[in-house]
Amino acid sequence: MAEGAVLEPDVHYGAAYLNALSRALHHASAAQRRTDAKIVIVGHDAHMNGAQVLALNIGRTLRNRFGVKVSFILGDTGFLLDRYHAVGDVHIVRGGEARSIIGRLAKNGHTLAITNTTPAGRFVPALKAAGFTVVSLVHELPNLLKSCGLDGPAGHISDEADHVIFPAERVRQGFESFAGEVRNSAEIFPQGLFNADVLEIARGDHGVRAELGLESNTRIVLGIGYADLRKGIDRFIATALSICSKHDDVAFVWIGSPASETTHWFQPEIEASGLGNRIQILTPRKLARYYAAANAFYLASREDPFPSVVLEALASGLPIIGHEGTGGCDDLIRRHGVLVPQTDPMAVTDAILDVISGQDPNAVEARRQEIARNYDFPDYVFGLIRRLAPHTATVSAVVPNYRYEAYVGERLRSVFDQDYPLREVIVLDDASPDNSVAEIERTAEAAGRIIDLHVNETNSGSPFPQWRKGVELAQGGAVMA
Repeated sequence: MAEGAVLEPDVHYGAAYLNALSRALHHASAAQRRTDAKIVIVGHDAHMNGAQVLALNIGRTLRNRFGVKVSFILGDTGFLLDRYHAVGDVHIVRGGEARSIIGRLAKNGHTLAITNTTPAGRFVPALKAAGFTVVSLVHELPNLLKSCGLDGPAGHISDEADHVIFPAERVRQGFESFAGEVRNSAEIFPQGLFNADVLEIARGDHGVRAELGLESNTRIVLGIGYADLRKGIDRFIATALSICSKHDDVAFVWIGSPASETTHWFQPEIEASGLGNRIQILTPRKLARYYAAANAFYLASREDPFPSVVLEALASGLPIIGHEGTGGCDDLIRRHGVLVPQTDPMAVTDAILDVISGQDPNAVEARRQEIARNYDFPDYVFGLIRRLAPHTATVSAVVPNYRYEAYVGERLRSVFDQDYPLREVIVLDDASPDNSVAEIERTAEAAGRIIDLHVNETNSGSPFPQWRKGVELAQGGAVMA
């Protein structure tokens, strides 16, 4: 089936649709069918950090939206391990087990792999020796690469990966200054927003201030991440002490696990200041409410390649205060907030006080729209599929339905069972008077699949408007309806 082809739908929405769908997929060209809907994601562990959460969400999106079978190779366990198991098979590799595990996966038909971090680059030689196509994601900047002694893994990525993806040009430059120029294909391709909840929640308090014991008029400056020196927890607390000691209507809230220096040094400083009610370090939790309630986001990091928290904060409409030269998000922050010199701590205090003094509704909406338009996570993940298998057709499946409660589940299961990754599954219900919609939702949930369900309030009177609507909604160049 060629790009741009449209399969004519069956008038009766019945078995002919199922047969046509199967024929269309099974007669796709050999080049297009290179993608076997099996991808191995390789990470260095399952701890609760940014890159590991990104890998988990890549896996979820591959499986739940695109129908790709996912397996994980990890160098160690961690807090997120059970969540990884919920997405796919997990193989913990220690010592010299890598080649045997990767060899077994290859024998079972796996040929595509994503290494999610530079430390995971240590697996690249074994993957290539087993015949895998490897896309490597690089999230680290030079200071971290040096401090962690990642010369070997970085060199394997630079020399052997088929395609290396960086979130920003600064990350690429830093990596190549450390590991040498990438021999094969390299590209700047920023990850999307995987925590889409922040786009869907309206700005407002949502009970956050009462929960934190703050007055209703308190302005909140938010920070999020592992509370260590690289993330700038010391900067965050020093700035908080300076501002909160002079302004009793400002609070600083950090959400994330504390490093030992935070527990042993910085937390006692907060307690000694008497400002502990307005300078709080909270354990990890769901973030959308806190973004929506905050007045500004302070990215205190010393080195941060392309932090997801910047995308999340902007998706919530928050202005961001950051330090120049921190990483790959400088341009985003400059457009939607304030960048201050690394060496001028007073500039941070002034910038925060200026930013939280008022909010421009137009600026809030501009931030949200920037992320919604340009950082769609399913687009990013499907882009990874296309980079692993460049000839993968972008296929949308459109499933019209009217009063077919007894059959729609079977139809959807047939779509879900295809071994070709679908860009999306669009289901159109034409105001069915039976329980079709409930059956559609039940079938998708049972299969663990994400669908785009559109339900008409009134019946259109003909199947033709539904077919046209499906084609108009479809993102795929090839549409099966």
